[in-house]
Amino acid sequence: MSTEFKTSQDVPPIYEKCHEAFGVNWDDGIVITYGDTVYSKYDLSPDLIVHEGVHVEQQKVMGPEKWWEMYLEHKEFRLLEEVDAYSAQIKFIKSNVKDRNEAFRYCHKIWQDMARMYGSMCSYSEAKKLTE
Repeated sequence: MSTEFKTSQDVPPIYEKCHEAFGVNWDDGIVITYGDTVYSKYDLSPDLIVHEGVHVEQQKVMGPEKWWEMYLEHKEFRLLEEVDAYSAQIKFIKSNVKDRNEAFRYCHKIWQDMARMYGSMCSYSEAKKLTE
């Protein structure tokens, strides 16, 4: 999927709510998509562009305000949305990172992130099973 979106290094409008809900910090290099804009203090890697492109498409369906309301309040919704985005990211990694060990390291970090971030929405093993 090739989704067009804008990027910004500004703090996104939803940041405070994300910080309150998940304890994320802007200076740690988090990436937040709001509508058709991906906010990141740092440059995005190609696999993150794929991941965030999925979130842009998801937010087009119900609008960013409703999407973020659902995302912040409903763990099941958040899990489904992240599974879609991380699955696309992992598919990209597996198709573009030729060294199998390096590709696994990228995927391993993704599964760890899914288990740690977003209010502990799943375990590592669930993350791996859901995205492969």
